[in-house]
Amino acid sequence: MGVPRLSLCMITRNEAENIGRCLESVRKFGDEIVVVDTGSVDDTTAVAAGYGAKVITTVWQHDFAAARNLSLAHATGDWIFFLDADEELAPESGSALTRFARIGDKEAYFALITNLLPGGAELTAPSIRLFRNREGYRFRGRLHEQVVDSILAHAGQQRIGQAPIRILHHGYDPATFNIQAKIRRNLAILERYPPEERDGFFTTTWGPSTCASVGGRRRSRTTGRHSGSPTRRRSTVPFSSSGRSTP
Repeated sequence: MGVPRLSLCMITRNEAENIGRCLESVRKFGDEIVVVDTGSVDDTTAVAAGYGAKVITTVWQHDFAAARNLSLAHATGDWIFFLDADEELAPESGSALTRFARIGDKEAYFALITNLLPGGAELTAPSIRLFRNREGYRFRGRLHEQVVDSILAHAGQQRIGQAPIRILHHGYDPATFNIQAKIRRNLAILERYPPEERDGFFTTTWGPSTCASVGGRRRSRTTGRHSGSPTRRRSTVPFSSSGRSTP
């Protein structure tokens, strides 16, 4: 039996300013890079190809889980490690990533995502980022995609561990973070949710607050009421355990 191989999987769109930093941080530690691009019009795919990535272009389906799972379908490694383009592997974590992908005895591992906030503040949260490449391990959730549910269903909580791996998330940089564009994108995803997938979290959190953030008086399809004035809304930058602001 050979040495286990590690696949870095990413989804991108117009991330030319970020993706080089991301790939530079991990290029020495993975055996392949798989990038699913959902319609970039900048140099994202060229930069990724320059790092030797396998680039798959696809049409954006308003579904983050579908894009993530497409990257998994093209990965050939024994382990999956996934990042967003506005993230990077912390310099001290490369050896741990290699070690756990070689001798790890769990099915998946939590890493720590450190969100770098304006003013030098930080917010850190755990997220599963390293897991075995198994057909049953797939992302779920059109907007707030997670892989943990499928791993729990197939392997159980006892097969998930923690690794001393830290990921730096730059997505809250006010110079590059376009909150209104992200909210409009999220609203487009929400509006495509079939009724049977609109659970309590969807209705009470994402639907009203997102509509309020974008349009003030824009009518929310999730509640059937106008969302109210955006000056009274809650924070429009909810954090996610995936490390990405409002995915």
